[in-house]
Amino acid sequence: MNVGRNVVAGFVAVLVACFGCGSGTGTEAGDANGGGARDTGIEDKCSGITCSGRGTCAVVKGDPECACDEGYYPDGLNCLPLDKGDAGKEDAGPKDAGPDAATDTGFDGDGGDAGKHDASADASGDAGKEDAGEDDAALPEDAGDEGDGGDGGDVGDTGQPACQHLCYPQGKIECIGTDGYRDCEDFNSDGCFEWSDKLSCGASATCINNACTCNSGFANCDSDWFTGCETNLSSDARHCGDCATDCGQHSVCNLKQCACEVGYGNCNTIWTDGCETDLNALTTCGTDCANITACSSYNGTDPRCESGTCTLTCPDPNPWGGVYVDDCNAQPGKSDGCEADLRVDDNNCGECGQPCDKPNMYCRNSTCQCEIGFSDCDSNPYTGCETNLGADFFHCGSCYCNCTYPTAYCVQPTCNAPAGCTACTNGRCY
Repeated sequence: MNVGRNVVAGFVAVLVACFGCGSGTGTEAGDANGGGARDTGIEDKCSGITCSGRGTCAVVKGDPECACDEGYYPDGLNCLPLDKGDAGKEDAGPKDAGPDAATDTGFDGDGGDAGKHDASADASGDAGKEDAGEDDAALPEDAGDEGDGGDGGDVGDTGQPACQHLCYPQGKIECIGTDGYRDCEDFNSDGCFEWSDKLSCGASATCINNACTCNSGFANCDSDWFTGCETNLSSDARHCGDCATDCGQHSVCNLKQCACEVGYGNCNTIWTDGCETDLNALTTCGTDCANITACSSYNGTDPRCESGTCTLTCPDPNPWGGVYVDDCNAQPGKSDGCEADLRVDDNNCGECGQPCDKPNMYCRNSTCQCEIGFSDCDSNPYTGCETNLGADFFHCGSCYCNCTYPTAYCVQPTCNAPAGCTACTNGRCY
């Protein structure tokens, strides 16, 4: 990698010899009259140029150039570090390396002859020509063989690199103002890195300290600053709370927490498959994972799940004694079809929710009736069938038989006058 620096060193020696010949007075005149001025001019043009502390300044063709250290390449008057893929830039870096080295050994008339004399008589001059001839011929091949082909280091006939304005490194971002940036890329695939036009950090983003930064609650989950911080971490179910959390199918993100859409449940408690349970399906019908059930079609047809509750179609009443049933206990988490026989169901007598729940009552033929031996003698619906007709002295055998005053409503097999009846037994006055 020191070939480039050897080339520059030899070439500078030739140029120094030639600068004194420009007056046309020969070698002696150059040494006598121009030596001090020549050295001062070179030093002035390189004065203050540090080459980033990674190289040496030399005046080439009247202009200062940087001969960079190994691992660095010239960018104007700076030496920048090479990528692994830019290894060719170091060999091709010195802008004076190339076929122009031979043509630059003399500028004007006799001065050119004097320059050639100095170069041939001086050992360093020969070394300079040798480096500029043989080694320079190999530079383009070296630049092409190393790394990715020495992007930005190709040497043309003018001795200048193909890339005049290089940004470095590729992908570097610089902020412009508070809401935009520019990045360093090879936009036209010519091996040269250029700054882009001003770009925006995008929605919900701010450029801080040479980096696009997302505003609180937002994230750049697609890694594309053209779209900015496109993700709202509080409401995006695919990136809930952070870019890595996907709530899965049939889900929502509520304040950075995964939740299920209405009608779905995460019954296996695994968010990678989201809210996998359809709470309105026949086999998983319920309002939440705690009360799901399979819908039954017992005694009915067309079972279905509606808003988490099983329903079905029950048969119409049959006036000729057929099945008279209904689904009277429909509720989330329960399904037993058309379970209620409205003809004899004490809790659903004649219709769902009509109980025969008063004393001594039961359901017969879809109506609430008194049990045998009892009657509703006070006509109070709240007391039910309160009277025991087999033992009630004042309602013996019927609501209208008072054994104190026997009437046609009373059964009086053994009543003795004048004492009359004194008891009611088995519905008879005695």
